[in-house]
Amino acid sequence: MASPSTTFSQTIACKLDEKNYMNWHQQYLSEEDRAAGTINPKFTNWDRQDALIMSWLLSTLSDSILSRVVTFCHSLQVWNTIRFHFHGLTRARTTQLRLELQTIKKGNKSCTTGDAISNREQTDAILSGLPPEYEALISTVTTFLTRDADVSVLDIETMILTHEGRLEQHKQTALQEPLTLNLAECLPHCHLSH
Repeated sequence: MASPSTTFSQTIACKLDEKNYMNWHQQYLSEEDRAAGTINPKFTNWDRQDALIMSWLLSTLSDSILSRVVTFCHSLQVWNTIRFHFHGLTRARTTQLRLELQTIKKGNKSCTTGDAISNREQTDAILSGLPPEYEALISTVTTFLTRDADVSVLDIETMILTHEGRLEQHKQTALQEPLTLNLAECLPHCHLSH
């Protein structure tokens, strides 16, 4: 079983709030004790616990992260440095992914950053990534959006797939038309030569 100095439970009779400073202050050493160099035993216990937490935190870090925090004296300093570092990296990655999302041409990518992208942001990114042959679809969706219609990403995906089908159908028709024209042009010449 753990000794009292290695446990994290502390019994504090009075927790500090806006109205009880005088009562809270009585739990700690007086100014005379501080001047005489008396160390509060609760501080000594806290210092041991902080050292344990710090040791545990440091043991979980890679060398590259450890080099950022090795000079700190308290676990809170280590924790805050790690938190701010990775929070900054996450924000930077979120910004990068948003920019990528805005420049994606047909296709999809997924990402996990913990920062939600709104339906409108997704819609805008999808529409801005479509090539010119989708202009009619873009105009239709934009019209719906300006009327505050609720157009989901799934609705847009369905519209894009339908539009792609129509474009493919038009391509097939366009490929067949020249053959028909060539055949029609050739037939009169063929009949004249006989």
